[in-house]
Amino acid sequence: MHQLNNEHSPEYLHTIIQTTEVILEVTRSNQVWHIDHAMPNILLIDEDDKRVVGRPYITLLIDSYSGCITGSNSGFEAPGSHEIALALRHAILPKHYGVEYELQQTSEICGIPEYIVTDRAEEFKSERLKEVSLELGFILRLRAFPQADGLIESIILQN
Repeated sequence: MHQLNNEHSPEYLHTIIQTTEVILEVTRSNQVWHIDHAMPNILLIDEDDKRVVGRPYITLLIDSYSGCITGSNSGFEAPGSHEIALALRHAILPKHYGVEYELQQTSEICGIPEYIVTDRAEEFKSERLKEVSLELGFILRLRAFPQADGLIESIILQN
């Protein structure tokens, strides 16, 4: 598990997260991740025939302490347990990108968090996700007030 310094953490990130069961005080990276989906207001176009392919869904996991996007998945299927699993896989595994990506900085954030916090969407309350949390060793928590914390939606849907 890697920890990041909080001195550059955006102020809009919460240091206290109220869930349906407990209040979490965020004190380090990889302690609490948020996960959610959104459908940004973009259309993807086929490069060859210039036809509209559609609007993708994006699933993001964000580290509450650092504000880093720890994992993602995008696709045209409505998010369900498979899409969540793909985003979790991307978040948990180390990231290795080639020079062709021309990254200015690499991300060292990976591993398994203590908590993953979600809204109350049905796909986050599934038995399969509960099983995954037990198998991997993180605690799944639901936000106490889902409408009050649209962190991921605000990132995906910002103009």
